[in-house]
Amino acid sequence: MWLDNLFSLISAEKSVYQLFLSIAMAFSLTYLSIPVILKVTKLLDLKARPNGRSAHSKNIPHMGGIGLFIGISVSLLVCFPHEGTRLSVLIASLLILFFFGLKDDILLLSPAKKIIAQLCASLLFIFLCDIRIGSFFGLFGVNEIPYALSVLFTLLTFLTVVNAYNLIDGVDGLAGSLGALFGLVTGIWNVLVEQYFFAALSFSVFASLVAFLRYNFSGKKRIFMGDTGSLIIGFTIAAQLVHFIQFNESHYNEEGFVHNAPIVGFVLFCLPLFDTLRVFMFRIRKGKSPFRPDKNHVHHYLLAQGFNHKQVSFILLSIQGLVMASTLYWLDSIDIHQALLTLLFIYILFSWWVDIKEVRPIRKAILHKIARAFRKAS
Repeated sequence: MWLDNLFSLISAEKSVYQLFLSIAMAFSLTYLSIPVILKVTKLLDLKARPNGRSAHSKNIPHMGGIGLFIGISVSLLVCFPHEGTRLSVLIASLLILFFFGLKDDILLLSPAKKIIAQLCASLLFIFLCDIRIGSFFGLFGVNEIPYALSVLFTLLTFLTVVNAYNLIDGVDGLAGSLGALFGLVTGIWNVLVEQYFFAALSFSVFASLVAFLRYNFSGKKRIFMGDTGSLIIGFTIAAQLVHFIQFNESHYNEEGFVHNAPIVGFVLFCLPLFDTLRVFMFRIRKGKSPFRPDKNHVHHYLLAQGFNHKQVSFILLSIQGLVMASTLYWLDSIDIHQALLTLLFIYILFSWWVDIKEVRPIRKAILHKIARAFRKAS
């Protein structure tokens, strides 16, 4: 018995060591690779040029996703080489998105081709890892769902999350900071439930994005993550959300168990999802295609109020963090239908605040006060 306990302790200590090593490697590799990427992109003139939807006015290198891919994938391969199927399939899925994203950043791809890449990567991960949403946790009276519906719903989750993350990447630091916050929170939860591989994935994403943000906010060495980065990070977020829900399906009342996992998972990524849903609804009401690009995202509204990129990112990151901190524990302690109604109320409040004309004077006055506070602080 004591030998079993000793081996468990040694195994846990080894996993924690691997975890810290993966964090250090992810940060270092991303931080050290981006200056090289900047030199190559400037030499080859691979830069994002301003267009009608851009929030920047200069040509900026946009290959930061290469550094993120290197940091995340190499750290996992080195620190968890014996993870087996989950590791190899995850890396294969990221490679698909890496090459399609890189081609889009250089030559531009049609939305249909990017969706095909996301479908291939997602289906590969779902089928070979068997990581999928198999239960609605009693939502609308539904618990376990049929296999085909489970695969379909999981695939829809991947596509929604990846594209929501891509759409929120509109100002410096916003996508990176939201992804880092998500990685930090899910990483801590994965450690608590001893899911060390997924903890390493979360913390590697966190560490790589922290390193990336150093350059994303830089004046002279500024770089964007591009579609390469947004596809890769969006996919890792989706994979973590699906794993979070699946884990709680089969670990009822164990330590770290989350009762309303689908609702709580949504809240972990609610700002990009809320904004995407709001913009799609707005476009449909105007008789336009929901996929037609425009400047109606929440970060565009804040930029129009005079905030700079750092301030917009700080405000929206604070909102995401505040919603998470104020609702996560409470949402998990109530009935799932009450949790869903709470989530719907937060979405309506968010849309009302951004879109309703009658609120504009109040919103403008509050935002101007915040802007003055920023100016005084700086």
